[in-house]
Amino acid sequence: MQNNAQAANRSAVYKNAALIILSITLHAGCGGNPAIPFAYGMVRWAMEPKPFPVENLEPTASIGVVSLLSDELHLRYDGASVFQNRNSTEKVPQWKVDEYVANLAAIILASRSTYRVGVIDNHGIMNPVSGRILTYIPIFERAEKQGFDTVIVIRPFDSAKSNYFDGGYGLWDSSGWKSVQSHCAYSWVVADAWDVGTKDKIGYKHSKTCERDESIKVMDQMADYSATEQVRLERLVKKSLISSTNSAIRKLGLY
Repeated sequence: MQNNAQAANRSAVYKNAALIILSITLHAGCGGNPAIPFAYGMVRWAMEPKPFPVENLEPTASIGVVSLLSDELHLRYDGASVFQNRNSTEKVPQWKVDEYVANLAAIILASRSTYRVGVIDNHGIMNPVSGRILTYIPIFERAEKQGFDTVIVIRPFDSAKSNYFDGGYGLWDSSGWKSVQSHCAYSWVVADAWDVGTKDKIGYKHSKTCERDESIKVMDQMADYSATEQVRLERLVKKSLISSTNSAIRKLGLY
């Protein structure tokens, strides 16, 4: 039943995309027309995953939570021109982000619902940026052993769909060209809901949070920050993760 509904939803999305392209082509004409960027944006919207019906989650009785955000911190500085931009990725295993987020999500669900909730170990599981099911098989196996019927996977948003942020978490400084939210610790996460028995995805939501702090400066590497600055940055990033994780889970309709 769910597979048929999801197939119908995909078919409707593709049909909508085709209709949008056809409509813009017929009414806007050829190249250089300002309607073309609008058409591109509309097609991207049509191809985005649409909300799953809340009723798909109603049979849920127990939920296992796992975080696959990894220990990668993104550092991004946007200058006045592309030649001044700097981007790098640093490892911060000492922050224990996956452990922090998984426990955070479990506490959120346990305190606001009647589900039996627990954390699933993510050891040895690759980070599925686009949510490919093959990567989730070990998670399903662990969930079954722990008696969960539903799994919530917290993962990075697909960076290919963003012009500004890398999915996951990091520091962003756009003071070179933008004054609004020019300094922030951000997070952009996805909450995938999966049925352990059928291996079907039954929910998808994402959320982005930018914790502004004008004192944030994006360096080339973590070693350029003092120990005190690193502690402060960890606190800001985790504050952002609290907001984005809570928002993504809440949007799933589980509480």
